[in-house]
Amino acid sequence: MRHLILIMALLFAHRALAQVKEGSNASRLRSFYSWYITLNDGGVPEWKLMNDSLKRHCTAAFLKRMHGNKSLESDPVLHCQDFDKGWVKTLSVTRLPAGEKEKYAVCFTEENPAAKHCVNVFLLKEGGEWKIDKVSE
Repeated sequence: MRHLILIMALLFAHRALAQVKEGSNASRLRSFYSWYITLNDGGVPEWKLMNDSLKRHCTAAFLKRMHGNKSLESDPVLHCQDFDKGWVKTLSVTRLPAGEKEKYAVCFTEENPAAKHCVNVFLLKEGGEWKIDKVSE
């Protein structure tokens, strides 16, 4: 009986830790995208985006791809051309099933509430932290 109780306790602890990780990643993504949208809507120069906050939330490989591709027609972090800080009010982050990978849908509505814009954000652990490694539509 004790073994059964111990096994059940371990299973519940594992699930609780997974939920904390999921909640933490979603919360970090929401915070990052709120910052990123607000910063871009303010017309901040490109060099300003290379600050510690961007490096803290994105893998080195993603930043290299992002800044190395000069032929981009849209922003590589949000897949849009313009920004509106009003999007922050409707911003949502949802974990998507992806096996062992961390995948989230980051969505917001534009002027027309029926026009929802979403990107898939893939996280990779780098330096002990979950960071954005890929963004796709």
